[in-house]
Amino acid sequence: MRKNIWSKYHIVLLFFMGGFILSCKSIKPVENEKDKKILNTKKLVDSIKEYECEVEWIKLKSETSIKFEDEELEVTLNFRIKRDSLIWINASNYGVKIARAFIAKDSIKVQSEYPSKTYFVGTFDDFEKQYNLSISYPLIENFLLGNTYINELSEKNSSNYRKGKYHLFSHRKRKTSRVISQKTKKYPEYIYQSWIDPENFKCDSLSIFFPDINNEIKIYYSNRNDEEAEYFPSKLKIAFLPNQYILELNHKTIKFNSPLKFPKLKITNEHERIKLNEN
Repeated sequence: MRKNIWSKYHIVLLFFMGGFILSCKSIKPVENEKDKKILNTKKLVDSIKEYECEVEWIKLKSETSIKFEDEELEVTLNFRIKRDSLIWINASNYGVKIARAFIAKDSIKVQSEYPSKTYFVGTFDDFEKQYNLSISYPLIENFLLGNTYINELSEKNSSNYRKGKYHLFSHRKRKTSRVISQKTKKYPEYIYQSWIDPENFKCDSLSIFFPDINNEIKIYYSNRNDEEAEYFPSKLKIAFLPNQYILELNHKTIKFNSPLKFPKLKITNEHERIKLNEN
């Protein structure tokens, strides 16, 4: 394991330890392509929301790759999630505990054991100010659940059907180009796009661009399996641009809909508190 990437960026990397998806409603039978009716935007959004994941409890084990520029770290992440409430993460390497984290709606707590004993308690605003990353609890949870994030959007969306997929977007191509090239005086809060599979109304990929901080988040889902009439991705990827943070998850064990306990952080006098405003 390389010490420098973990030592320099371990708080950010721990925060990216996103996790999982799961459990959605049964998918309706798919019509033949030639008989398929193209849905308008309202019906498309309604269909997406109808089949978004609704599982309350999730437990999983994931082999994970964390990349930053030319550095790469491979760890095993164990997740325990209570939807709309708490995400618990335990990171280890070859059975040795590296760190543990609690991500709640309004706070982030991290206890690190490697390469040094440290801990952090803060908010999502702290992360954005320190690392120029626009991240929130809903974003992390939607990523982990394999969802589209549309329930968190305030802008009115439009859609079209291209190359066998629905394209859902908040702004037209011309507006998007002007914002990205900084040729407009008024910037929207975000620019959103997602690509939806018409057979199951699941998201294949999405991107969210935040003009005010020039930060873009790209998410990819793959290997969606039909297990117990549930479609969910076993492989997930999230990239933060232009920072070049990339997190890839490959789920090995998945359990859901069983109440879970969340082991507490064990912070001692040996752990040194980390302050994000330090250089």
